[in-house]
Amino acid sequence: MYNPGLHVPIYALFCSEFPERERALRNHFWDRGITATFWRGFGGTQWGLETSKEYDPGKRISSGHVGLNLGAWAMWQHALLQGDGLPGSEAVIFFEDDVELPEDFYAKIATLRTELDTTFPDWDLVFIGTCGTEPAIWHKVTERIGGPDSRLCRLSNPFGTHAMMVRRRTIPVLLEHMRAAERNLDQQLWQRVLQPGYLKWCAVLPTLVHQRTYDNKGIGTPEWAPSTLRPEEMSNKPAPVPEPTGGDLPGRPSAETTAATLAVIDPYPCAYRGEALEDHGRAMTQRRPVPLSECARLNRTCHSKSAIGTVIDQSGAEAVSCEICPHRNETIPTGNRERLPLPEGHFNCGMIPWGSRLILATRDSWGHSKVALWDLKNDKPDWTGRWACRPIGSFKSGHPEAPRLEDPRLFKFVDSKGRPRIYAAFSLPDNYPPKVVKVGYCRFDLALTEIDETVILESPHGNLYEKNWSPLVTPDGLHWVYAMKPNHVVMGPHQNFVTENPFQWTGGVMRGGATPIYHNGEYYSFFHGCLKRAQGNVYSVGVYTFQPFPPFRILRQTPTPILWPDAPAHDEAVVKRMVLFPGGVVAHAGAWHLAMGVDDTFCRIERLPFDRVEEALSRTTRAERDVSSIRDTHIAHGVTAEEFK
Repeated sequence: MYNPGLHVPIYALFCSEFPERERALRNHFWDRGITATFWRGFGGTQWGLETSKEYDPGKRISSGHVGLNLGAWAMWQHALLQGDGLPGSEAVIFFEDDVELPEDFYAKIATLRTELDTTFPDWDLVFIGTCGTEPAIWHKVTERIGGPDSRLCRLSNPFGTHAMMVRRRTIPVLLEHMRAAERNLDQQLWQRVLQPGYLKWCAVLPTLVHQRTYDNKGIGTPEWAPSTLRPEEMSNKPAPVPEPTGGDLPGRPSAETTAATLAVIDPYPCAYRGEALEDHGRAMTQRRPVPLSECARLNRTCHSKSAIGTVIDQSGAEAVSCEICPHRNETIPTGNRERLPLPEGHFNCGMIPWGSRLILATRDSWGHSKVALWDLKNDKPDWTGRWACRPIGSFKSGHPEAPRLEDPRLFKFVDSKGRPRIYAAFSLPDNYPPKVVKVGYCRFDLALTEIDETVILESPHGNLYEKNWSPLVTPDGLHWVYAMKPNHVVMGPHQNFVTENPFQWTGGVMRGGATPIYHNGEYYSFFHGCLKRAQGNVYSVGVYTFQPFPPFRILRQTPTPILWPDAPAHDEAVVKRMVLFPGGVVAHAGAWHLAMGVDDTFCRIERLPFDRVEEALSRTTRAERDVSSIRDTHIAHGVTAEEFK
């Protein structure tokens, strides 16, 4: 039977000047059962190759990369002239000598070609391997070709030419525009061919073909270390150890004090203690030495069991053990760490019931311009079982001020004809990194097949950077929760309402989250708190309730987060540690079901029983002063146009 993967001709570029790499390549192909044409290239240093082309004034690529450019160009030319007449031979695969192939490579290529024929039939070039590592490579995704479950993506700067599949008809384009040794091969391919639009291309994510070696210095010296890390390597990768800064800094302990306290090993690691450069400590390993420092949960002094009873500051405060820390124990221990079965790149989700259906919306990668909708189902009536996600579609707004749709929060509202419709609120960054972030919302058509309306909202203060407004639907119309601390600010269609928030919150800056939901005479708002630390922010989840009528005064509020993103709970690689972002909540079967983005990488649904949330809200206390929230309010609100200038 014809196998579209088996009949794709394969070329593998190597340099005989590096026999250990050649042996590894041939042995690897033998182990995988791969038939290939081994194409001998040029060892640039040994051949004495140089280029007169400069990629920047006074800068030229190394001899090794000159050899790679020449070897690839010669290999492409040969492949163009060697049409073998076999079915499928219009496609050719080019490898470099550092590839690592999956065991079922031919089957994976056959599946990919079927997917290409269906989703992207006019393709010219496909990166079946990329240099970027998952999940960080999702930062670079600019478009997902096809539906929300498609693996075919376009990237900004898709670096890596170790594994490419091209159609033979497009090789003349490569030969014409790559006749230079000006930049590294992948950079030159991007600048001279892909960015100008000469070829229709995409990358397969997650990548099919990894790299085993790399030439870090460009001098042809093999370095046997992974340039594209495997998942197990990424999960076990130790945290980098910061270099000593040298000398004692103002506000830091002396070298003798630091040496003494570094000997204390924390037997109960707490991810929220503020080990930062302006504190007393340095993060070193997961079981790390922890000198005296501030607890990031409370902004109070805290320490390990070995220091219990020790006076550790001028006020006479004593260290307490994390094991009995009430703020650790006040979280709701659900034990759910199961990620939703979504394709890679989907995170920060919203959720809403729609008739007999449950609809999920996801942000599709960091730089993507679309939002994906899914039908969500659980295999148990009380939603305590396994979740399944079926794609509905991937949608883009045509509004010029909505180039990217970030962090969808779904809500139901009626259109001008009184028909219920699904809407999604978004943050709308202009680019990455963003200079301007607006807020707006989109409306989906009745059949959930397209976005038929987009509205851009104006900042009440003229800010250029706005995020995380929460939509609030009341009998009086569509409102927006704009701020939570020190004042609860609700903007309405006719007037705004500002009331003081007098309640304690120890989770940092209070920011928006899930669409507030009406329940038992109150609106419940699940929000995220942001603790600012030098080594990275910590995003937690809290909840408060407020009046269902103007002025929407806050009634109760959890003083500490009910969910913390405990880092040890996730063994897999993530884009950004210590992140929980609540995007949607549904009340069902005696519990709140909270849809959340986790670590800017994937999604999960947390089941929070009503009684546990009520117990957390019963600890509501008035705050004497919430320094962190008051101090950082301007950060939450953004900068004005005048400040930006």
